[in-house]
Amino acid sequence: MYKLIVMKQIHSTNVVIMDANITEDPDIQWVQNADGLITEKKNIALGAYGADCCIIAFWDEKNIGICHAGWRGFLNGILEQMLKHFETEKVACHIGPFLHSFEIQRDSCYESIVQKYGNKYFEYTSGKIIFHFKSRKQFLKNYKEFLFQLTTVPRLNTVLL
Repeated sequence: MYKLIVMKQIHSTNVVIMDANITEDPDIQWVQNADGLITEKKNIALGAYGADCCIIAFWDEKNIGICHAGWRGFLNGILEQMLKHFETEKVACHIGPFLHSFEIQRDSCYESIVQKYGNKYFEYTSGKIIFHFKSRKQFLKNYKEFLFQLTTVPRLNTVLL
């Protein structure tokens, strides 16, 4: 029988290693204030809520993990925090569905993205700023670059939806 562990997410870079923190309760276990879960236990299912944010599952020969990654998590390093716990030569991931583009204001989110990635993911039209996680012209190249460019992983296998 599998136990389900789910995060109560807060748009952070908090990653919880569950192996020593698993309760005996057979029902769902909720983990407070986390946006990443990792375990090496084989009878554990990890869960996260996505809405418009991205859910990414990671695995290697030893661990499985899941993270909730919205714009704050991406900018602040949730991917890097997750990848610290995996063998980088053998890690694979599955990127779940998420909101691919959205209107953004010229605020701290906009400034943070521009500072870290430049303007290449923005479209300026009719007085609006549209942020595109996926470039319509170069989907695969830009998407992978945005998600993994700043990690120190030499090779990362991905499965894209």
